[in-house]
Amino acid sequence: MFLSPHPRALVLLAGLLAAGCNSPPGIDAAQRPQAAKVDMVSRTLRVASQAPIRPADADAIRSAVSDFAPPQTIYARLLVAGPLAQRGASEAALRRTLTTMGVPATNIYADPGKETTAGAATEVTLNRYVVTPTGCRNFQLDLNQSSIENPKGVGLGCSNERNLSLMVEDPRDLLVGRTQIGPADSEREGVGFERYRADQVKELLKPERLTTK
Repeated sequence: MFLSPHPRALVLLAGLLAAGCNSPPGIDAAQRPQAAKVDMVSRTLRVASQAPIRPADADAIRSAVSDFAPPQTIYARLLVAGPLAQRGASEAALRRTLTTMGVPATNIYADPGKETTAGAATEVTLNRYVVTPTGCRNFQLDLNQSSIENPKGVGLGCSNERNLSLMVEDPRDLLVGRTQIGPADSEREGVGFERYRADQVKELLKPERLTTK
């Protein structure tokens, strides 16, 4: 047989549940972890618009890529100069040069510039993203104090945010997802497993080249 609870009992139960949900109070808005700051930095090179690329220009691009960032995190934008009939060959040569240096083909873009004279310089702009990790408060707990007296929360949200910003392969992933990652390659993924089993994993990217302390 079902017994209907007394109305006063329902009021008391509701009060206990509300008190349990609201105690202890949450972290103040000013103390909540802030999202990591992501900025883009750029470097522009001026090279001759011709195909094949001059050895001096190829060396300059190679040096800039090596000093700028890990190649797989570089986004290159090309502003190819010269007559329209010659720009296609120059763009293709620049794309080949960058991909042989490790820049992903999906990270290379070409701007449709205006037609210029045959001697005008072509611009190769290298972009990369850097992340400034969020700072976290000191959430040390005093075991001799109650949960009300200790700082509200233990800072897991902030530490998670900071760890993510330090571990991400490409800081741009914190802003937008990747829409062009290429087709699936089972052979490539299988080689990765073989390297793992043989204890020959690739070295991780150096975080100091992707973050500002």
